[in-house]
Parts: sequence; C-alpha cells; structure tokens
Amino acid sequence: MLRDSHAAVTMVAQRNLQPPAKNYGSTADSKVQTEIVSFKSNISDLSSKVIQLEKTAYKETCESSWLNFKSHCYFITSTKTNWMKARTTCISKGGDLVVITSQEEQLFLMSKVSYKTNRYWIGLSDTEDEGVWTWVDGTGYERSYKNWRKGEPNDYEYNEDCAHMWLNGEWNDVHCTYEDCFAICEKKLS
Repeated sequence: MLRDSHAAVTMVAQRNLQPPAKNYGSTADSKVQTEIVSFKSNISDLSSKVIQLEKTAYKETCESSWLNFKSHCYFITSTKTNWMKARTTCISKGGDLVVITSQEEQLFLMSKVSYKTNRYWIGLSDTEDEGVWTWVDGTGYERSYKNWRKGEPNDYEYNEDCAHMWLNGEWNDVHCTYEDCFAICEKKLS
C-alpha cells in the first residue's frame, strides 16, 4: 500500500520536474535546475524512508493469532498433547516451545492463558541428563529466570523430565508423555 502511493507520488513529481522547454534566462534556468535537484534528492530520501518503514512495520507485527510482546510472538495451542508433539507443533509454526527469561514475560503469558484450570508446556526439560535442566534454545538454565512451584522440580515417580506452567503460573516437572497440556510457542520477530 505504501509502495503504490509512493510510486504514484514519485511519477507525478518527476513529470512536474521536467526542465522547461523555453530558456527564460540563465538565472531563472539555474534556479529551476537547483530546485529540480533538490526535489529529486527529497524524493530519494522519501523513497528510502518508505522502504525503511515497510521493513520496520513487518518486523513489529506478529502473524494473525500470535501475540506480540517485546519483539517476540507467542502462540497458544488449542489442543492438549504431550511435550514432544507440542514442540513439533511449535517448530512447524516457525518457532519452538517458549523460553521464559523474565518475570515480566512470565506475567505477560499468565495474562494470556487460563493457568488456573489448564497446564501449558514450556521449553524446559532434563531429558538428556537427569537433574540438568536445559532450555530448547540453549539459554543457560543456571542463570535464567525460574518460577518453579515450591518443592519442584522433584522428579516425583521418576522420569518427570519436562516442565509445564500450571497453578498460579508456577512451573512443575511432569512426564513428557503426559497428554493433558496445551503449549505456548514462541518465535522472534524477524
């Protein structure tokens, strides 16, 4: 839309900037030529700004049904599934399971989901090495934000290797095959 309007304005401006057919004198001709150069420069500057605006607008908008927060887009699935299927769904949408890096992000997500009645997979697991929790994107766990429920992770009944957000938005470890969680997908704006 911006590009079409820009093209029309550019065409009209260039038509109107053609040098006059008659020579009215060197001083007048010189002034007209100076104005033409100035207008062409302005058109070039405006063209650059339109292109930049188009790029910026694209970067700051999430796709339909995704939620925007601080240069990231979030998608909440509508089907309950296990952790691996949830991750596969997120990857198929161009993202991955959410990596929660701050209390601010945690509160944003809590405001968008029904955490009091539902559970949501997040991108945290210790499937590779029991007790060594890792985020799906490689974010360092030890220094990262954490919101575990008191006493969690506890590996209750063994093999609770995947994390989900539940009551009060707190995290809990549960079996990755547990089929009663929705998922929160995340991707960066590009």
